Formats: sequence, C-alpha cells, structure tokens
Amino acid sequence: MKIFITLFFIGNSDSYKVRAILILFASLSYNYQLKAQSYLLDKSKNASFVSASIGSDDWAVYKTAAIGYSVNGRFDMVLAGIYESGSTAKAYTITPALSYLVVKQDKLPLSIGLFAGYGFKNFNHTKDLKNYTIKTGISLYHKIKIRNNVLLIPGLFCGQDFTKTRLDDYTNRFSTRSAGIQTTLLIKNFSITPQFSYTQLRGSLFTLQAGLILFKSEFIQPVNEL
Repeated sequence: MKIFITLFFIGNSDSYKVRAILILFASLSYNYQLKAQSYLLDKSKNASFVSASIGSDDWAVYKTAAIGYSVNGRFDMVLAGIYESGSTAKAYTITPALSYLVVKQDKLPLSIGLFAGYGFKNFNHTKDLKNYTIKTGISLYHKIKIRNNVLLIPGLFCGQDFTKTRLDDYTNRFSTRSAGIQTTLLIKNFSITPQFSYTQLRGSLFTLQAGLILFKSEFIQPVNEL
C-alpha cells in the first residue's frame, strides 16, 4: 500500500484523504482475461461474438460487456466496456484489445495466446481523476471434447498492467502483475466461463462470463482432429 501511504502525507485535510483514496481506487486496475474467443474456434474459422460478465472482489463489483470478431481462429479484435461499482467510487472503463494465438491446438495439445489492450477509466463523480492502463499477457488453453457439440476448455493466464493515474498536478506511474485460471464450457455456440484471478494490490477476484458466437457453424473439430 505504498501509494496510499505516500498520498496520505501530502496533506492533513479530509479533502486530501479523499483524493488519496480515489487515486488508490483508480490504481487498482480490474484484472480480467481479455474477452477473446479464438480459442473456442477451429483454425481458419471466422466468427463474431458477444459476451457479458460479472465479477467481485473486496473493492467493487464489476460488470463487463464485450463485442469482437475472430479471424482464422487465431486473431481477435475486441471492444469491452467495464462498469465498477464500489463503496469508494464508481467508474467505467473502455478497453479496445487484440489477441493472437501463436500456437493453435492441433498437433500440439494446447493453444498459446498473447493479448494486449488499452484501458481508459472515467469516474462518475469527478472529471479530474484519470486512469490509463496498457494490458499485456499470455494465456494457455486445452480443448477436451466431452461429446458432439460440447467442449470443456481449461485455461491459465498471466499478465502485466502498466498504469498512469492523474489527479490535477499529481501523476503516478506503476505496474502490477496478475495471474488466473478459468474453465470454459462450450455448448454449440454458447459458452460459460468461471474465472478466478489474483492481482497485486487488489487481491483475488471471481468472475463469471457468458458468451455467444455469432454467424458461425461447424466450429467443433471431429474427435480425431483434437
């Protein structure tokens, strides 16, 4: 909590304490696996998708909606919106993001993906506090065929966020690391994904995501191709 301690001693008034708490809240970037969907698709398949999720930790409740498009079952373009509602403050974040599977499960038993995104956070009660975050990370997935049109896909991910927080003349830059696990159940073109992650400063976070693949068919490989 070095950020809070530093800011607390800037001044003794209540307004300074409030400002310190707000900056701390802004610093705790919401950790989530970017809402990519290529790991659900066969190679060389294109599809659009939508998803929604809700998550919570000790700081706030998070509601996320995302839309995106997958190209060749490897490359994702995503636009996500996140609303944070906590006892300290309420904020919303807009995050465009990209994801690419450098290894697609085929001859190898897993998929490996890289992701990156940029988040801009606004606060409902003040326009003076700004937060900008660059997200980067890597993810691993393994497809398990349960039956026709049903897949179970466990995954791991870790990442690093680079954040800049600004309030009036005060600017703070820092980075945080995160890691998590998730399991996706894919039934035809509908997915449900519980996810657990841990982030420096913020701590543990549980998220439940539902997704829908659009304009897509025959997305599951035959058993002998998995």
